[in-house]
Amino acid sequence: MRDRLIYQRQENIDLYTPDKLLIVGCGGIGTWLAILAAMSGVPELHLFDADCLEISNLNRLPYTTLDLGKRKTTALAEYIARIRPDCHLFTYGQASEVDLEVASNIGSHWQALVDCTDNIQTQRMTYAWATHSKHIPFWRAGYNGTSITRSTTVPAWTTEGGEDAGYTITPSWVVPAVTIAALTLAGIMSAVNQDINGDIADLKTMPPPLEVDFDEVEHENEEPTDREPEETEDENHERNEDDPHEDR
Repeated sequence: MRDRLIYQRQENIDLYTPDKLLIVGCGGIGTWLAILAAMSGVPELHLFDADCLEISNLNRLPYTTLDLGKRKTTALAEYIARIRPDCHLFTYGQASEVDLEVASNIGSHWQALVDCTDNIQTQRMTYAWATHSKHIPFWRAGYNGTSITRSTTVPAWTTEGGEDAGYTITPSWVVPAVTIAALTLAGIMSAVNQDINGDIADLKTMPPPLEVDFDEVEHENEEPTDREPEETEDENHERNEDDPHEDR
């Protein structure tokens, strides 16, 4: 009953809620993707990341300094457990085919994998496992500064350090991280797999509102002041009696 009340306002939206999401990489994108998925009613989340929280992560993650040193997956699971205690949460270290297979066989079956890492080798492994071994939907979400990417294939872009480097240290800000996380979940839950690649400043926006000159509008609505006042009925009757040439 409580879950029905929580999600009743999204019941009339044509959404496809997966039974399970496997999220590889729980940094800026993966964290917000997991939170948004849990808030949207995804009942089971499998979280993969071996890293621990550092102070430099706090400009884009919803944690405090008390969480520093925790595994990212641990901090994320604790956060989600507070806002959606009914969500089933499973945490792992670095993603491997063995752990992915374990996660895939737990619980529900309609699932998707989202790779939010910055490591190309990991991305290629998760892509091959999801698309060739398990035949489940694969999504890749990334950002670099204000440039965001959502794709259903392995990304072709690398850094000057070569394909092993990925882009492990990147300019990071909470807005692109939340934006691409939301767009990725929207793609999963609306079954729209169109790729997105560009700067958040280039996203289409609504046209600006029309500027209204309120002084001009007020002037147009004013009654003219130079018009003669209309005669009253009594004044008209008196004028007719005083005029001898008035037709009767």
